Amino acid sequence: MDHSDFIAFLVPSYGNALAMQAIQMRQNKPILTKSLPELIPSSFTSSTSSITSLSNPLGSIAPAGPALQLRFSHKPKTHLGFLIGTDASTCDIVLPKLPGISRRHCYLTFDAESRLILRDMSKNGTAVWYDHHSNGDRRGTSWVLSSGGSYGFPDQVKRIVLDIQTVRFQIIVNAPLLDVDGYVRRVDDFLVELAERRELATGKEEFGAVAPLFSGAGSGASPRTRYVKYTVPAEDGASAQTFLWNTARPWDPIIPVSE
Repeated sequence: MDHSDFIAFLVPSYGNALAMQAIQMRQNKPILTKSLPELIPSSFTSSTSSITSLSNPLGSIAPAGPALQLRFSHKPKTHLGFLIGTDASTCDIVLPKLPGISRRHCYLTFDAESRLILRDMSKNGTAVWYDHHSNGDRRGTSWVLSSGGSYGFPDQVKRIVLDIQTVRFQIIVNAPLLDVDGYVRRVDDFLVELAERRELATGKEEFGAVAPLFSGAGSGASPRTRYVKYTVPAEDGASAQTFLWNTARPWDPIIPVSE
């Protein structure tokens, strides 16, 4: 199995019943996979370095049971990326038709730094939880879900949850620790293909306008600054490092502080 082909897994967050319902829908059968622990390779869970252990996407919270998997070899149905919503004809991940969920609600793609991101394009908004912190439902907003080919936000976050109008998925992202250059090349190829399809789709589709990255368009007033402290153990008996993370602007770098 080519583990470098993996992008991410979506699993029900804390057994969320609506997410489990989505996973079991027949429209999602092409990307349905068996229990995560049987599929996750050592590159996902290795703890051979401090960076790896910090970015360990499983830790002690790896859920058992079915999941949805996204791969580079899975070709998205549209030029946006992996689209999530209730419209089976255009969405790669189909959700139950529930109040508040749009036909084309949000989508997963990559930014220019090879980071996996989620972008909202819905009427009622999407929320993303970093550990236990969220700014609530936001419209026209983007969230960073991985650090791409380098160490950075959100590697210090242990659990990321996509909250789509109470359908909650924990996302487990492939950490490209064994072949960063190869991962970046795959991301570049993925984005080039989307760009080519976007040119062909111009004027043919009624959706797909991309909001500026991290814009708060339609989301109301900017949230107040709120810092969360993370303490990172050091190796070789050195003092632990402490960082502050602004949850109102989660894409900003964490700030090192001295005790």
